[in-house]
Amino acid sequence: MKELAQRTAEIREQFLRVELETCLTALDMAKFEIAAGNTPVVMRELAVVRKGIATVERFLPGATAEARPELEARLAELKAAVDSWNLEIGPA
Repeated sequence: MKELAQRTAEIREQFLRVELETCLTALDMAKFEIAAGNTPVVMRELAVVRKGIATVERFLPGATAEARPELEARLAELKAAVDSWNLEIGPA
């Protein structure tokens, strides 16, 4: 049973890392699309980022104590990037 719990924690942490990376990629895509004047795509990408942040916040408490600082730091980086975006062009 302990092995199952450990494997579950590993998969959860892997999921959170991928979710954070996906959000950062979506934010990069939004920045590219705003330069191209493609506002509908920008709005979709920002929605993906916001949903991703909510997902990470939901599952982060289940991460191990060892992985949590890294994941929290990456989440803070993502939130800062979104805040910077909001300051630059206004909230979407």
